Amino acid sequence: MFRFCCIFLAVHCVLGGNLIEVLQANGESKLIKYATACGLADTILGVTVEGAKISKFDLNASNGIVHVIDKVLVPPTGGIVDLVSGNKDLGTLLSLVQKANITGIIRRDPLTVFAPTNAAFSRLPANVLSRLNSDTALLKEVLEYHLVPHTAYSPGLYNREYIRTLDAQKDVIRLSVSGKVVSVNSYGRVIKADIPATNGVVHLIDHVLIPIRYWLSFGFGK
Repeated sequence: MFRFCCIFLAVHCVLGGNLIEVLQANGESKLIKYATACGLADTILGVTVEGAKISKFDLNASNGIVHVIDKVLVPPTGGIVDLVSGNKDLGTLLSLVQKANITGIIRRDPLTVFAPTNAAFSRLPANVLSRLNSDTALLKEVLEYHLVPHTAYSPGLYNREYIRTLDAQKDVIRLSVSGKVVSVNSYGRVIKADIPATNGVVHLIDHVLIPIRYWLSFGFGK
């Protein structure tokens, strides 16, 4: 119990100076990577940290700075690959990641994954799913379109925000945010957000995201 408390407290201790002032310099939000005292890598986007909103910041203490957040931070226990492997709703995604040989990419740090569930893949037309299974290069591009090269928790996402992905063409995804509801490209809805991992975060979505350049060949929009 004592060891857990030490790790737990360490997650809330940031090494360095006053990060919030840097974030709000010139009135702009800025993405900052920092290391916690226990060695975990996390990301602040806007005024959030690991999905927690910062309600009060820059409170001076005798030995540093205090920022007040709206939830308790608990250190994640595994990486994104471990998370996907251990989630029965992501079995199809796991098999396709292995087929496309991008497990190494999923291990990169930091990373956000918009992860289609088994049900999401079952919604694809049979001809599209067949093409993905038979064309490894195409499959790789489609899967990489679900990967974002930084950590993005839902409280830090903005309505009408465009985020660049790891897709070969560096295509972007468009976010729609209404309250706690987050949609991607208008048709993919986040059904479970903010699943933390040691190298990023995973959001489960109910549709597979397809880069727009493939829509016509897949028969979408006709």
